Amino acid sequence: MKVSLLAVLLLGIVAATYGQGECGSNPCENGSVCRDGEGTYICECQMGYDGQNCDRFTGANCGYNIFESTGVIESPNYPANYNNRADCLYLVRIKGARVITFTIEDFATEIFKDAVEYGVGPVADFNQALATFEGNLTANNQVPPPFSVQGEQAWFIFSTDRNIPRKGFRITFSSDGDDCTPNPCLNGATCVDQVNDYQCICPAGFTGDNCETDIDECASAPCRNGGACVDQVNGYTCNCIPGFNGVNCENNINECASIPCLNGGICVDGINQFACTCLPGYTGILCETDINECASSPCQNGGSCTDAVNRYTCDCRAGFTGSNCETNINECASSPCLNGGSCLDGVDGYVCQCLPNYTGTRCEISLDACVSLPCQNGGVCTNVGGDYVCECLPGYTGINCEIDINECASLPCQNGGECINGIAMYICQCRQGYTGVNCEEVGFCDLEGLWYNECNDQITIIKTSTGMMLGDHMTFTERELGVAAPTVMVGYASNNYDFPSFGITVVRDNGRTTTSWTGQCHLCDGQEVLYTTWIESSMVSTCEEIKRANKVGQDKWTRYEQSFAPQPDA
Repeated sequence: MKVSLLAVLLLGIVAATYGQGECGSNPCENGSVCRDGEGTYICECQMGYDGQNCDRFTGANCGYNIFESTGVIESPNYPANYNNRADCLYLVRIKGARVITFTIEDFATEIFKDAVEYGVGPVADFNQALATFEGNLTANNQVPPPFSVQGEQAWFIFSTDRNIPRKGFRITFSSDGDDCTPNPCLNGATCVDQVNDYQCICPAGFTGDNCETDIDECASAPCRNGGACVDQVNGYTCNCIPGFNGVNCENNINECASIPCLNGGICVDGINQFACTCLPGYTGILCETDINECASSPCQNGGSCTDAVNRYTCDCRAGFTGSNCETNINECASSPCLNGGSCLDGVDGYVCQCLPNYTGTRCEISLDACVSLPCQNGGVCTNVGGDYVCECLPGYTGINCEIDINECASLPCQNGGECINGIAMYICQCRQGYTGVNCEEVGFCDLEGLWYNECNDQITIIKTSTGMMLGDHMTFTERELGVAAPTVMVGYASNNYDFPSFGITVVRDNGRTTTSWTGQCHLCDGQEVLYTTWIESSMVSTCEEIKRANKVGQDKWTRYEQSFAPQPDA
């Protein structure tokens, strides 16, 4: 049975917005309690009243207001029977709650008569109820599962009639608010809200439930080589001792990187230092000093010292030598004294002690000028007032006839001939093809061309590149008649360029006659002449048979015809 006075019932918990100290004006009426908040206040109304300031009478005769985040809602007298004619209003407001979850632990009412309804929001309205519970749910095993409402406020209405009261109900609740407001996480951590809990996501470098602890990155002793660790947020800094660098002071600084050693010195790196190993001739921390090797005055006998790198040079006075000018030069070593004179060495000089009849710095002057036989190459010496004169043989000249006159100086050899000097003469070695004392005459004989013998027979010789000779032969009669038997001529020549020898063979009349010449080319009075010996083989007929007959003779061939040449011997 629903009571009409609860048809529309405003919650008795109202928040209002004012300035600071909102309860200072005592806004709550009818004995209600004012609870001050940030910019708001809440009036906790007495039973039977609601409204913003608890200024409205509701007529409810049971129920209560609940502000805790967890709690219990029970029917009047639970677990004893509830009263008849009860009109109970239970108001739940949990500040900051996002979800309120209710669990029915026990429930027994008169079915269809005594009911419990619940809803969400600031107004309790039967028409806005989310669910209605009635009957002996516990005994019938019909207790619904836990249920939740969204927000900070919920309400329950319990109405009974006049008959058959029961044990009633027991409902527990809990709320889940925004546990991240205010933000419990420190050091810029991100708060993640959970069910009645929260989790802090810490930024790098922090730990702890609320990220309150700065992680000590120096705990692992990361700094090496004596470096001091300075902890920072999510990091650390190593203050390195001199000579080291790097994030963890892991690097030994190479003091040699700047190449401090001079003059080729070798740098050896150390801890915050270096050492230079100097090349010979240098000293100093950086090998910057050239050692003065002249400081010890090494040059003797007045020599001048010139310093250099790792060495020195002595410029010796005349008459001394050696690396330190320690040696007196023996000017007598070259035996300067002539004609048996004795040499006495001095400093930068010598003295010659001459034999009798000789004088001069080197005993070079003979009081008998010809006694030393100064004239060479057969020259005749004549004394002339303490001196001498040489009369030279032909081919020599000079004061002592020591000069062989070069007869080739006038270039007497012609046509590229080579001149070989002799004593009062010369010889010309002529190039091939030339002759004569001065190579002035042409001296070679050319086989190629037309030749005529004393009978004015004609031979034509043609030379080939292989050394073979070709040609033709015609007798004087054939030339006169203009008719010649068919001939074939072949031959050869020697490699003698000046006066070549040769051999030729002429086959005539299809082999019936064969004539062979051998000979050599000569020059006579500047004219080319061939002197030859010939043999002729020809076929002759007799009464009995045909046989060959041979003839032998000699020829002299020239470049011109000889009309009255003598006949060759038969």
